[in-house]
Amino acid sequence: MTIIMDDNTFTRSIINKELCIRKYINNVKYHSYNNPQKNNKIKNEANNAFSRLLMILLSFSSNHNLFNIEYDPHNKIDVYAMNKWEKEMKEKGIDYNKHKLIHDLNSKIRVKKLKYIPNHDVNTLILPNVLDRMRKKYNKFSKALDNKEKNFDTHVLAVYLRYNTFDAYSQCWTAHNKDKPNYKNKHFKTIELFGAPFNTNTDIFTFGSLFPDVDSAFGGFHNYRNLFTYIMDENSRGNYYNIQISPPNVPIILVDLVDKIQNLKKKNNLLIMFPHWTDSPAYQAVSKMFPNQKVIERYYDMWSERVVTGKSIKSTLFW
Repeated sequence: MTIIMDDNTFTRSIINKELCIRKYINNVKYHSYNNPQKNNKIKNEANNAFSRLLMILLSFSSNHNLFNIEYDPHNKIDVYAMNKWEKEMKEKGIDYNKHKLIHDLNSKIRVKKLKYIPNHDVNTLILPNVLDRMRKKYNKFSKALDNKEKNFDTHVLAVYLRYNTFDAYSQCWTAHNKDKPNYKNKHFKTIELFGAPFNTNTDIFTFGSLFPDVDSAFGGFHNYRNLFTYIMDENSRGNYYNIQISPPNVPIILVDLVDKIQNLKKKNNLLIMFPHWTDSPAYQAVSKMFPNQKVIERYYDMWSERVVTGKSIKSTLFW
């Protein structure tokens, strides 16, 4: 189905917002570095580092609002993220404008009406099986939406644009089904602490999301820290879950997960996929908690429906 961008429609307002976010983020990226166009490799490295910085800020954000991402110099997490980003820039020899970046992070995204938006056909953007999986979840979770906001193709396109803007397709990587052990209790609902509309299965109860404003129509919750609080509250009421935890390869997030995993494993069934960083404190701590472990050298990319292999992506499954 082709989405026609008529004036004064819900579709136009949603896609306007996503394209404005894209324009804003691109401005932040390209104006925060001096002459990024000189070297495409440096530009890509800078963009990847910026995406990781935003991932940390979004993961630890208390207000879960993409339109008010802020850098707080008094917040140790924000300071750590910024220092990590600065170090990465210097190691790669990338010149940047820190004050411009912080100013932009503190600026709210202002959605303005664009003069022209092209028509889109979601069937040409997303593989049929992925789209079918998304439709099943949408039918399940969109019941809470207002009737005027129910438009599957529009919500799919919004999610596609958001993940494309933030280069967040690695959120669609998961362990191959052939590598996954049978860890589930058939009486428990399934939760993924980190997920995306493209990569979660249709039987999902909910998943932790970086972008709940667009992911909620497909079952997305707030970030993993809020989802952890929700699970602990539900555990206290006698509700237990099968929980898959496949975090991004960001050290501060892995460290933050250690205590949470320790608490979750008391009453829930867990399957954890960590990068195979055997010398990291987070890896070592989690390794001591689980007798069952398996080293894998492949991912299944549910976005492109292909297997990605290589020693550089080696991970360990714990259960």
